[in-house]
Amino acid sequence: MCQTSKTKAILSLLQGCNSLQRFKKIHAHVITNGLQPHPAISNKLLNFCAVSVSGSLPYAQLLFHHHLQNPQTQDWNSLIRGFSNSPSPLQAIFYYNRMLSSGSDSSPDTYTFSFVLKACEKLKARKKCEEIHGAVVRFGYESDVVVCTNLMRSYAGDGLIESAEKVFDNMPERDLVSWNSMISCYSQQGLHHEALKMYNVMRNENLGLDGFTIVGLLSSCAHLGALNTGEKCLITTSEFPFIDTDCLGTSASCHSEKLAITFGLARTPEGTPLRIVKNLRVCRDCHSFTKFVSQAFDREIIVRDRVRFHHFKGGLCSCKDYW
Repeated sequence: MCQTSKTKAILSLLQGCNSLQRFKKIHAHVITNGLQPHPAISNKLLNFCAVSVSGSLPYAQLLFHHHLQNPQTQDWNSLIRGFSNSPSPLQAIFYYNRMLSSGSDSSPDTYTFSFVLKACEKLKARKKCEEIHGAVVRFGYESDVVVCTNLMRSYAGDGLIESAEKVFDNMPERDLVSWNSMISCYSQQGLHHEALKMYNVMRNENLGLDGFTIVGLLSSCAHLGALNTGEKCLITTSEFPFIDTDCLGTSASCHSEKLAITFGLARTPEGTPLRIVKNLRVCRDCHSFTKFVSQAFDREIIVRDRVRFHHFKGGLCSCKDYW
């Protein structure tokens, strides 16, 4: 078998790999056949270990330090991404710093900044976020929508709402994620009137809405007791597209039951009970949110968490707020 065919075969095996044990066998085959230096293969190996659910970050570090002679940007990104999603986000910042000081041809890109800013958000690393902001400008990404949105979230997560606003205001272009993130930032910081103002701006400018917009707004309505605003908000849900249930738990800023409830309100006839199952305990914020929705929209909502069933009706819960 020629080298090209071997490379394609290895890449195909890695594509279908779903366990660390199988991965190690493929890795051994790569070493035996001298394919380790191939950039596509080395990055695929590293990416599996760093990012895949079946991977291993320690094994990814082993590959990175002992098998990559000249790491490329995508290699650094794999490690930074892996650690930003792990219980050790500080390691993501470590590899970001090392990337900048490596002296190689690799330089940070959209993904690098997005991943490391996520780590900063988790750590509430204010000074590091400001330092990365400087690098964003230095490397010419200050107009990148994805980078700016993550920068905004990182600032807001550490309570620097004015810095987040400046980033938002200075964005030459904004997508729906940017607007939703700003609403979420306001809501999380208790600035619920500002969240409602942002929503009104979106409506006046005829911007599209989706489930995350509605969740952010309803969260603020729940805290303010703004029943009428919440009702008007759900009237507009026919304007946003179908929400794939696969996305219900993917947003760090939206608890999945909030989006599930919003989806249910938008897609079921009035008066239909909503039933939601989750494998974690309902948090206090989501509990208050669900009570608000049950009253505002006159719906019975049944939520089963890992502890008990919660029956919400008329702004009250069967647990009497003790669970």
